[in-house]
Amino acid sequence: MELGSNNINTVMLGSNQVTDIYLGGTQVLKEFTPEDLTTSLWLDASDEDTITESSGSVSQWNDKSGNDNHAVQTESSKQPSFANSQITFDGTNDCMKVTDNAGLDLTEELTIFVVANPTVTATTSYLICRNGSSYAEIQYTLDYSNSSNLSNIVLNGTVRDNSPVGSFATGQLNIISATYNKIVAEVFGNGESNGSSSYTASLTSRGNMFVGCRSNSSTGSTQSALFEGEINEIIIIPTSLSEEDRQKIEGYLAHKWGLEDNLPSDHPYKTNKPTI
Repeated sequence: MELGSNNINTVMLGSNQVTDIYLGGTQVLKEFTPEDLTTSLWLDASDEDTITESSGSVSQWNDKSGNDNHAVQTESSKQPSFANSQITFDGTNDCMKVTDNAGLDLTEELTIFVVANPTVTATTSYLICRNGSSYAEIQYTLDYSNSSNLSNIVLNGTVRDNSPVGSFATGQLNIISATYNKIVAEVFGNGESNGSSSYTASLTSRGNMFVGCRSNSSTGSTQSALFEGEINEIIIIPTSLSEEDRQKIEGYLAHKWGLEDNLPSDHPYKTNKPTI
């Protein structure tokens, strides 16, 4: 919202932030959400209407991006569970598949956000994995290694950034994110950068995407590196976000899931929600 030549992003009423303001019938300030950006995939466990479940077992988690990139598991023994706005993966065989879609390809740029709570120590477990046509041709993954509190972004089968991620730890919800801008891959934990590395990616081949595991086959018939814990939200954006937009997503997720305290002290949305 503009006041004269000044851009106003935060409006307070007493000690409360006002996130929606109308002048006449026109909205001039609103709370920022991922709908304000172009998303390739958006899985949100707080939206119960997107969850298809029977007795708590989830067979489908619908994509809110409008691209129909739904996560599906038809085998009852491999279905994660749903309760309290969280999808829980058992670390044994729970895994969901998103059918191959060119809109999820690593073409030039990419930004990934995952809100997750790893509940056990594991060598490596996969939050998401975008397969190529074979196990050796993975396009990209975001995974977690609790043995040293690492989160990794893997591009075309090779770890491109592998760094400790601040307050990211087992037994708590974390915002894990990664960006790739055609030159540099960078991982963030709870809004804090943890280093970057240079890499020029090129599209290998295409396969399905998996949530909660790495598949050893293009169809998902076998899995490895299974994640144990809760996944609350996944957002994939087909561009490398600017720092401003990345921080808006971090602020949106932090205030939505009660993770404001996990953000660094100088984060622009540690106290107030992002607005536009």
